[in-house]
Amino acid sequence: FYFGALRSYLEMHNNYFEDIELEVENFVKKNKLPTVGFIPVNLLAEQLKSLYGYTIIENGLSPYPELADVRSLTIPGSKKLLLNGQLTEMQKAFQFGKELGFNYLCLKERANTSSLLRVNSFEEVLSHFKAAYFSAALLINKESFIADMKSFFAQPNWNGNFILDLLEKYQASPEMLFQRMSNVLPQFFNIENL
Repeated sequence: FYFGALRSYLEMHNNYFEDIELEVENFVKKNKLPTVGFIPVNLLAEQLKSLYGYTIIENGLSPYPELADVRSLTIPGSKKLLLNGQLTEMQKAFQFGKELGFNYLCLKERANTSSLLRVNSFEEVLSHFKAAYFSAALLINKESFIADMKSFFAQPNWNGNFILDLLEKYQASPEMLFQRMSNVLPQFFNIENL
């Protein structure tokens, strides 16, 4: 039910949230982060450590085989972030971006795992969505991405390599790139019902 309600909420807003976009812009300016291309994962880790007092434990989930499918776990109260040892650099960047989002947006109701294993409330689902949106917007800068999409649509023929180049430029997974497209295309290119 909560996820159905979230889908309706996203559809009502065409999957674009100006308030989160502005918060990301403020965060980037305040912390002097790059706005073109990717943000190095070690820079995001440093932001978590210096701004919010996190301790990041690589392979922190290794002693818990029952959590093999979990990407990260935050231990409440201690600001320890345990990472799955199998994460790629881009997956780590996304997890760090989510944690930055939880903190910067002051999202209190949340699960401590990277994905929702058990849902307790709509607020918890909404908080996870907002933190993930923050992370994607942080890692794929809106203005830079809009310029990229304008270039893509200006091409006379399909160019699949253009998309592959975007994955490389932002060091993004295909899922993250398509999530960002679903944020930007309805709002700035009038492409709806994605």
